[in-house]
Amino acid sequence: MSKNTNFLVNTDIPLLEPLTLGTGETLTKLTMRVPRRKDMKEAQRYSKDQVESETFLFSLLTGLTMEDIDQLTLADSAEVSKTFRRLCGEPADQS
Repeated sequence: MSKNTNFLVNTDIPLLEPLTLGTGETLTKLTMRVPRRKDMKEAQRYSKDQVESETFLFSLLTGLTMEDIDQLTLADSAEVSKTFRRLCGEPADQS
């Protein structure tokens, strides 16, 4: 069996607008780890609301608090979502 050499372990996501964390630290990029099935299960248990569940999931995958995730701009949030889908094996956008 061959190994998939394109499999990403962690992915950096550059932010269009720096994010100031609750701790006062400012980030210009986030690092997202590869999602696991257990992450999805935990997020679904956390809330049936899709936005709350996604916020919880992205918190797990980036190591940030939910409050910090909520401070992302919509453009940066969309990039986090796109990166998540790519890490789940979905094809990249063709646009």
